[in-house]
Amino acid sequence: MNARQQLQAQPIDARSVFASEVRRHLGAMPGSEWERLRAYGNQRHRFVDRKDIPLPALTRDELVEHCVSVDACTPDEILSPLYRAAAIEIGRIDGRALSYVEGEGIYLWAQEENMTRMLWVTHPAYRPSW
Repeated sequence: MNARQQLQAQPIDARSVFASEVRRHLGAMPGSEWERLRAYGNQRHRFVDRKDIPLPALTRDELVEHCVSVDACTPDEILSPLYRAAAIEIGRIDGRALSYVEGEGIYLWAQEENMTRMLWVTHPAYRPSW
C-alpha cells in the first residue's frame, strides 16, 4: 500500500470534520434565524431534560464545541416526513450526506450505519415543531 492509499484508509476525525462543516454553515446563517432558533433554547418548558440550564450567551462556535451529540440510530429514524421535506444536503463527509433541516435547526450526518452525529441549534430544548 502506497502513502496515498494509507492516508485514504485512515479513519477521519469524524467529530472535527462534522463540527467544521456545521460551523461553516452556521457562519452563513442570518442573524435573525440564529436568534429565533436560540430563543427556543432558553425556553425551559421545551427542554429535553428539565435539569438542563439555559445557555443564552452561547456563540455559534461554542454551540458546536459543546453541543454535538451522537445517537445510536440512522438519519431516517430521526427525519419524520415533515423534517425530511425540509432537509437539505449542505455537504458530504466520508461519502455520506450532511443534512440541515431548515427552520428546525437540526444538523445530522450518518457517521456509521447506526450512529448519527447531530447538533440542534435549539439545544438544550426541542426543535420549534416539537
